[in-house]
Amino acid sequence: MPIPEFNNLSEQEVEFLVNAPAYVTILIASADDKIDKKEKNWAKKLESYRSFTSEAMLQAYYEEVNKSFETAIDALEELYNESEDGLTAISMELEKLNPILAKMDDDMTSTLLSSWRSLANKVAEASGGFLGMFSTDNEEKKWIDLPMLKG
Repeated sequence: MPIPEFNNLSEQEVEFLVNAPAYVTILIASADDKIDKKEKNWAKKLESYRSFTSEAMLQAYYEEVNKSFETAIDALEELYNESEDGLTAISMELEKLNPILAKMDDDMTSTLLSSWRSLANKVAEASGGFLGMFSTDNEEKKWIDLPMLKG
């Protein structure tokens, strides 16, 4: 399904935006040097849920995200192998979203960033704290706000 807000973007730019939640998930899940299965599973559930509960502006976007989210997470997990260099590489990849976001409507950019930051927070909370939920560790905290993304 075409995403009207992405009409002025190239196919590669749209694909990168669609894969952004997978990058965010792996960035946060690997921040503590181990990708917890709970974090990945929780992110998968969230992304599925967001396809019909997100703001109207993002519903078509999350429908597209859901088509490749699991595959993208698995590929990124394999690629970055939970190392500090992997975190830097993921961060640098996410930073490449800035020029794409700059081409978009301010409302869409703001809504996407808010959604991705919310995802980062939820992934971080998935494996810490009370009964293994609702807490983040210091390594995850420095990435949760996605400081590489401007907007």
